[in-house]
Amino acid sequence: MAKEMFDYLPNITPDYTAETLSVTPQTTLTSKGQKAQKQITMGDGSIRVITKSNQSYFDVTIQWDILTAEEQGTILDFYHNPAKANGMEKTFYWKHPHPNDGHTYVAQFMSELEDVFEHRLANFQKVSPIQLRITGCLFDVPKTELAALEAFYAATDGDNWTDNTGWDGDVAANMFGVTVVGGHVAKVELVSNNLVGAAGTTLNPLSASLKNLNCENNSISTLDVSALTSLIQLRCSNNNISTLDVSALTRFTYLRCYGNSISTLDVSALTSLTYLYCHNNGMIAAEVDNILCDLDTVGAINGTLYIHGTNAAPSAAGLACEANLEDVSRGWDVTVTGE
Repeated sequence: MAKEMFDYLPNITPDYTAETLSVTPQTTLTSKGQKAQKQITMGDGSIRVITKSNQSYFDVTIQWDILTAEEQGTILDFYHNPAKANGMEKTFYWKHPHPNDGHTYVAQFMSELEDVFEHRLANFQKVSPIQLRITGCLFDVPKTELAALEAFYAATDGDNWTDNTGWDGDVAANMFGVTVVGGHVAKVELVSNNLVGAAGTTLNPLSASLKNLNCENNSISTLDVSALTSLIQLRCSNNNISTLDVSALTRFTYLRCYGNSISTLDVSALTSLTYLYCHNNGMIAAEVDNILCDLDTVGAINGTLYIHGTNAAPSAAGLACEANLEDVSRGWDVTVTGE
């Protein structure tokens, strides 16, 4: 993925934070400045990265063919208000208008607006350019986590979700269904939200923080959570998932994956798992036996297991493990096919 201005800038807080300057249409937008790093393509096709400085900034030039009086008033208010930009003295949040960017940056006026706006008319045509200096950007979680959310959004046709509020911005906490705790993505909950496609490994960068994932009642075809070792609860029922690897998720306590076509489920190392709803997956008897006996072996108590419906009935060996789980000393509530 090509680098953009956002990738070179730090997360800093501007002098004025109560509002974000966002005025459109902007028909000409150019940026140039000093980057912390510069990528150079060598003759052999390799990429060489040169560190140029410790501080990145970009000078962005914006221009309008037509600027309404209302838009001009918004800009002048930011410029003249002592609590906001106070001329060219203070920094503020500025929303980049281009659809290929769309990030929120920390900006500062670098041109005197009296030279730009000479007369207050109903509409301003051929307005002189305004220059902003961009020294930072706004994000509330690490950029790797933002990138993971963006990749998940793209992979599941986010533009057509039932509710994608906030997913076009840079603030994870403003994204519908996302919970941020301590500066990291801790929970993603997008139930019945028209997610369609192969999510795959898109959420892997959240492996150290994501504790709860709920994407039930959608049309997800692949969901690889094998690297999400911080997960405690996963709900992915009623999708189109055929493979689910949870074998390394040893912090797991709750898994709901019914209503898919998952033929194999390895829970042999999940010592904390006490709620498992994997019914209606079309599992054969041998796999039903494996799950029953794995849960019997790991020794968890007071759990709930639903493994009935379109799954096959367990064999005699599986029924023996079921009996162990349901013993008063173990306290499990187990439902299998045929009961």
